[in-house]
Amino acid sequence: MANNSVSNNENSNLIERFYNYDWSSTSFVPIDSWEPHIKSIVNLCFKSGFPTFISIGQDMLTIYNEAAIPAMKSKHPQAPESTQKVLNERRLKTLNKLSCQTADAESLESACQITMKALQNNQDIPYALIYLIENNKDPKTGFNSPIARLVATTFDEVCKDELIHKKLKRHIPDYFPETHEMIELSKISDQNYIDVKCATSTYSFLRCDCWPINLVMKEEKLIHVLLKDNSQAILLPIKLTFCNERNLSAVLICGINPLRKLDDKYMEFYKSVLNYVSRILIRGMSIEEEKRRAKILADLNHQKDMFFQSISHELKTPLTLIFSPLDELMNINSQDMQMKSYLQIIQRNTRRLFKLINTLLQFSNIESGQLEAHFYETDVTKLTRELAMNFENITSKLGLKYIINIPNSDEFYQTENVKVYLDHDMYETIVFNLCSNAIKHTWNGSICIRLYLDNKNEQKMMVLEVSDTGVGIPKTILPNIFQRFYRVESQSSRSHEGAGIGLAIIKEFVKCHGGDITVTSEVNKGTAFKCWFPIGCKHLQINQIYYNNKENYRMSNDQKYSKRQLYLEENLQWIQNYSSSIQDNMSNKNLTSDYNMDINKFDDIISPFSTDSKESSLTIISKKYQILVVDDNTDMRNYLSDLLREFNIICACDGQDAIQTLHKLDKLPDLILSGFEKGANNYLKKPFSSQELILRIYDTIKLSNLRHKILYQQYKQESIKQFLLTISEMINSGDNLIEALSNITKKISKILPCDRIFIISNGLSTSNTSNSTLVALYENLENKTLIAESFQNEEITNLYSQSIQSQTFLNNSGIEILLNTYCTNTCKNVSMLSMEIKMNNSYWGWIKLQRSPNSIWLNSEIELLQQISNQISLAIFYKTLMEKNLKKEIQVKAETIANKTKTQILANTSHELRTPLGAIIGLISLFDQSTLTNDQKDIINIIQYTSDSVLSIVNKILNAAKLEMHQITSIKTTFDLLDLFEKTIEQFIKDLENKQIELILNCDIENLPRYNRGDSERIKVTEAGEIIVYVSIKSQKDIDNNKSNTYNHIVKKDYLLIELHDTSNGHQDSIGLGLSICKNLVKINGGEFKVESQLGKGNKFWLTWNIDLLPINTRFNSQISYILPYFIMLKQILVIHPIESARNAILKYLKMVKNVDAFDSLNKGIQEIKNYLNLYNQSIYDIVFIRLYEKNKDEVMKGLLELREMDKYSNNLLIIFIVSSGDKEIILAKTLISKIKGRTATIHSPVTWQKMTKLLSNLYDNFGKNKNINI
Repeated sequence: MANNSVSNNENSNLIERFYNYDWSSTSFVPIDSWEPHIKSIVNLCFKSGFPTFISIGQDMLTIYNEAAIPAMKSKHPQAPESTQKVLNERRLKTLNKLSCQTADAESLESACQITMKALQNNQDIPYALIYLIENNKDPKTGFNSPIARLVATTFDEVCKDELIHKKLKRHIPDYFPETHEMIELSKISDQNYIDVKCATSTYSFLRCDCWPINLVMKEEKLIHVLLKDNSQAILLPIKLTFCNERNLSAVLICGINPLRKLDDKYMEFYKSVLNYVSRILIRGMSIEEEKRRAKILADLNHQKDMFFQSISHELKTPLTLIFSPLDELMNINSQDMQMKSYLQIIQRNTRRLFKLINTLLQFSNIESGQLEAHFYETDVTKLTRELAMNFENITSKLGLKYIINIPNSDEFYQTENVKVYLDHDMYETIVFNLCSNAIKHTWNGSICIRLYLDNKNEQKMMVLEVSDTGVGIPKTILPNIFQRFYRVESQSSRSHEGAGIGLAIIKEFVKCHGGDITVTSEVNKGTAFKCWFPIGCKHLQINQIYYNNKENYRMSNDQKYSKRQLYLEENLQWIQNYSSSIQDNMSNKNLTSDYNMDINKFDDIISPFSTDSKESSLTIISKKYQILVVDDNTDMRNYLSDLLREFNIICACDGQDAIQTLHKLDKLPDLILSGFEKGANNYLKKPFSSQELILRIYDTIKLSNLRHKILYQQYKQESIKQFLLTISEMINSGDNLIEALSNITKKISKILPCDRIFIISNGLSTSNTSNSTLVALYENLENKTLIAESFQNEEITNLYSQSIQSQTFLNNSGIEILLNTYCTNTCKNVSMLSMEIKMNNSYWGWIKLQRSPNSIWLNSEIELLQQISNQISLAIFYKTLMEKNLKKEIQVKAETIANKTKTQILANTSHELRTPLGAIIGLISLFDQSTLTNDQKDIINIIQYTSDSVLSIVNKILNAAKLEMHQITSIKTTFDLLDLFEKTIEQFIKDLENKQIELILNCDIENLPRYNRGDSERIKVTEAGEIIVYVSIKSQKDIDNNKSNTYNHIVKKDYLLIELHDTSNGHQDSIGLGLSICKNLVKINGGEFKVESQLGKGNKFWLTWNIDLLPINTRFNSQISYILPYFIMLKQILVIHPIESARNAILKYLKMVKNVDAFDSLNKGIQEIKNYLNLYNQSIYDIVFIRLYEKNKDEVMKGLLELREMDKYSNNLLIIFIVSSGDKEIILAKTLISKIKGRTATIHSPVTWQKMTKLLSNLYDNFGKNKNINI
């Protein structure tokens, strides 16, 4: 199989090399143009299994098959490499060709056509088609439906007969599916596509009747199609987004080379082609979008220009109808000054409107290219001087130095034969606009008009320069000032009126003359404009030049409304503003509000339309509301002043003037009427109705007053809140309560004006004052009571009666009001308001306020005093409580420090005692190997016992110290429960022997788990070790401990119940620390410790100890419970023990044994054995446990001999002696063992599970052997 695979690969490589070879480099044409018989011969060659060679063409090229490879030897291996190289180069050329065509796309249609043209005659893509997906609006339903439109193919060619109309002829092959020019995707039902697998490709193909455009767009993935002649094609989806607005969807259909296998590299090539096609489409779509937007902007611009022209012409008609009747009215009413002033305002503003309309019309003509120019040879020096001198009088009144630096005509023209051609209308606009701007932005200094000749760009030019020393223009905005509608923000100028197109028009006018305009400026130093006009007329159009030296052309035959008059009237308003500012600078007196001034006199001072606005602003009459009017238009200021005669009007010409005026007023105005763009409380659009303006003013002032009242109330409440907080701070911050209360009375007098304020204490909460003691007093030395303005409009609570009798107000509320009562301290009648100060439901004292007799007390005053009283009560209570808590805290800290010191001393002492004790105990162990007399041994034992006792005491002291210092923590480990008890009991063996105490460990073996998790070290310490120890386990709730458990199981939380019983008359350790240590350790573990005791009956101690029961599948021994050896479970056992609790403990260990009997004496056991022998003639027991004491040795000896006699034939009875670890009982056991013979064993008391299992295990190993075992 491997050889066949290699063979197939070789044959495939040969075929690929053949079809991808560049036949154009030989005498052959491309393979597609070969004759059919040659193709057949080549096909037979490749399919033949015999070595076959073909030599064709003039170059005698050799074509061979796979069987001929061995004969080719070294000439063959270069074929596969050459094939891939040729493919890569050819495909790279295709991509490069597409990339070069990107810039040629001018629309979406042209982009598609360019793409198809670039893919024509391509061997890797034999043909290509591109469909664009568009939305087509259905005229019947009105809804958009998607359609696919065939835009371009590689089969397209321009018809030669109809080249002018560029009609395309498409030759769609017959083996294609149905190829429609337009496909309505919404009407195409899902076709029954057939999946086909091709042997030459790893991809699946679809057979279909028409191109599956809808399927490609629906699934958004490429689709392979098998055509009618079994050739292949691929459909590639294109989805593009342009500027996040316009989406483009398209489908690119590409043919697949029938002689090439569709492998991964071929697919990568198609994807690269798709990327380049997408770029071309994006380019075409962006160019198309730019053209569309440019057309829209051009249309909008044209519509705007037409609108300006039409609206300007339309406005001129009503203006014309206003001018003529207005002139007649002024002539008729020339004697009526008030009416004349109204008419003058109308006239000035009508002319201003006329000027603005002319400006907009000029701008519209410039934008639309309809500006007509008439250029005349002009004496420019004379014309410029005439125009500039119009502003001489205005600048003089404004206090500016006006310089006209224009040479005479003879001086200007004497050097050269200079001819200047100007459009007088345009030039007049240029001069007036530049001069007016200079005056507008210059507050002091000078303005200079110059005319001179200069060279620019190697050309002789006339220069008109207008410079000033005004506010200047920032460098950052200089490039923008010639843009239309551009205005410099926040620039200080005499007026802010204007449309922002003046400089833009000037620039266009200068350009009409073939010149240029430049500007230089520096902030706060000035600005200079230079207009450059070429000399001569070569640069002008011939049809715009007029050779009339008489200069008859003028703007209009009617000089009445010439530009001069329009510009000068505007500048005259600035003179009024300047005059008023001069008067203001000369006046150093502050503005005063004379509320007694006669209104009629005020009307005489301020004429309805006085130009002296500052004089009117300095006069204030006695009217309810005051308004500041700020406007840079003098007519508007005068009109508003006359319209709002019912108010006190103060005028200001601009913001700076308004600020200066506000600084000089004693009281801020109720309203500012100005042209704010933002931040105002109310807005009124121009033109406005006078009645609406007055109503708006009243409403705004009322709303403002309401806001002020609300803010005042909020401020008042916040002030009271801060004052109440201050009371608490004053009482709590100081040590002297009386001093704090005295300061509080002073502060109360500032918000509650009174003649006298004092506080009386009943002495219930402080030791510094006696009962009914005056602790604080404030007296108003001026003896004058002022009622706050805030209380004037409030409801009066207490109205004194006609008889002026004393009365009590709201007895239950702790408030007392006496309108006319005698004060013994001041020896006069007063009106007194009293408020109780309560603490802990008791009366601490009173706070009292006094005023002149029969004075009333307002609601707000009573409520405020009640709040003050409550705050004083809370503050005193808190201060008293804090003092008590502080004393307790100091006492607790002192006790804690003393306790820590005591604990540290105990710990240090314990450490010091352990050093000599360690030496003593270590030296005593050396005597174990020495030969000593009995007396010496007794002395050594006494020393050792005493040392151990002292060491135990020292350890207890050290443990107690560690507990006090919190140096003992609970550490959980895994341990064997009964093994732990075994080791703990060993520590008390000697004490038990010395005191001859029987220790019994009673454990519930059946329920106790073997391995547990807890703090085993603390259990050792808590073992008290007396008489009987009961150990059992109690269940708690199951807790999911996945987060902390190592084994990720549910850990069962249980606790041990340990009970200790003794029969002593009382219990107390030597130093009284044992039980304390036990209780603290149990508490650390989270358990409980309790003690019960009855005189003469003994003590009972019990505790609980928390443990975690380990799950079954842990890493410890699989035996998790306590189990006896199996062979023991089949035995019969007899237990002889005089103590019932000991018998019960052993029976629990042997609970799993088949038969166990227990008696308190050996005689009872022997009687049971005899009864069994009589019935069954055989022994009943295999093992006998006997407790051996010194006092029962004779009884035991006699009974054992009798047992041996009854067992003499079987000799299987095992006797186990239970003895203490002391020498006496061990020797006694050995003596009995030597006498009774047979199988014996020894186990030490107390009997524990570990000892029992060890003994029984050894018995199993030595069972049948006559051997004594000692455990």
